[in-house]
Amino acid sequence: MSSNMQRQAVPLSRSEKCIVGTGLERQVALDSGVPAIADHEGKIISADTDKIKIIFSGNGDTLSIPLVMYQRSNKNTCMHQTPRVPRGKLTPQVAKESSYAPEDRLLRAILGIQVSASKETCLKLPIGGRGRVIDVRWIQKKGGSSYNPETIRVYISQKREIKVGDKVAGRHGNKGIISKILPRQDMPYLQDGRPVDMVFNPLGVPSRMN
Repeated sequence: MSSNMQRQAVPLSRSEKCIVGTGLERQVALDSGVPAIADHEGKIISADTDKIKIIFSGNGDTLSIPLVMYQRSNKNTCMHQTPRVPRGKLTPQVAKESSYAPEDRLLRAILGIQVSASKETCLKLPIGGRGRVIDVRWIQKKGGSSYNPETIRVYISQKREIKVGDKVAGRHGNKGIISKILPRQDMPYLQDGRPVDMVFNPLGVPSRMN
């Protein structure tokens, strides 16, 4: 049951290497097809947000490996690849627009109406919701339907922190519910002084040996 729930896991934004492994982590990562790996040895000449360029040491050919950027998976999670290799060159910075006209001045100039007489129909995120807009799609229904003939879908990538009540599943069949979140200074620590990130109930492992 716990292994089945591992398929529902949300990917981590800052993943770390496991301390105790089984030895199959590299093969599992290669078989998944997610990492961007070159077929031959070479030198990286450039690495940016959308692709990595490599020049092979043997024949001098170049290879461009595309990277996945903010794509939606079938589980409604975000698929995003970032280069972890040294970059060969720096990309120029894009200037950001920092000046916008006030809302009331814009409505008077374009529509010729007062702000008090207008009605705001824009859709906003709930209070406390934050994220990055990754895609906007405009969908038009065919057949002349009068019920919602046009739909605008905005896809937002959100980063959520773990909270009490979330379910956590391990790689060995153990699972559990987050019952308490403590400050780092209140967590158990090792002999060298390093604090423990997460404490599992040991009864969750033998009870799943079915």
